[in-house]
Amino acid sequence: MKASNLEFEDESFKTYLKDSLGILEVKEDAYSSLTQINEGFKVIDWFEELKRKSSVLGILVLSDPKFNCKILYEKFLSLISGENLVESEPHKIQTLNTELRSKQINMLHNLTLNTLEFPKLVISFINGCVVTPFIGTTLASDIKIATKDTIFSFAHKKYGLHPTGAIPFFLYESLGYSRTKKLLYTKNEITANELLELGLIDKVIEEYNFDEIFEYANKMVQENSNIATTKELINKSLLDQYKEFMELEEHMVFS
Repeated sequence: MKASNLEFEDESFKTYLKDSLGILEVKEDAYSSLTQINEGFKVIDWFEELKRKSSVLGILVLSDPKFNCKILYEKFLSLISGENLVESEPHKIQTLNTELRSKQINMLHNLTLNTLEFPKLVISFINGCVVTPFIGTTLASDIKIATKDTIFSFAHKKYGLHPTGAIPFFLYESLGYSRTKKLLYTKNEITANELLELGLIDKVIEEYNFDEIFEYANKMVQENSNIATTKELINKSLLDQYKEFMELEEHMVFS
């Protein structure tokens, strides 16, 4: 990726640099990046380029509130199942397109792995409803900020699917065995206040305000400008376990 391509825009993402931060805006149509390899790997290449750019101290991920809505999740599931799914009439999905399902799981794992391995802070701002596939990638971030009306939705349960995006892995690492089971077996949604109390997010704000979010993120990366070694030490055992989880999930789903 050339330096000029550090700032690009397509249907799924928009990236640009502002002061000491690389900004990644996740658009409403970002679900397409899970099955269209070129779009997803464009972001991964961007991460790689920012690793080498000394003037960039961290990444701020901003999610469009429309992106994580349940309607788009059902549209995505309709694509990989060949069924016409609607939220008002959920049912167990009988078959999934194996190729598209494999692309989805592998792309989620690659995005998550790059977040964990990135040697600078990754700060995620979430706004609205975060649906199953992207909960794990959000939890992989170093710092999570959310609006007060944000929820995590385990929408996969309505369709008889397992929670992709490494949700079981990150919940277990953060909360332990018993609380992970309780959340996944008994909850359909988790509110922002609950997420904060559980320690799954770090800050709740009233509403989207770019200046407030950017100021907080910029302050955090300035205070942690030499965090590479610290982050590597924190994440070393986590990365090893995550790679094992990736292999296990792929074996269970596709064997």
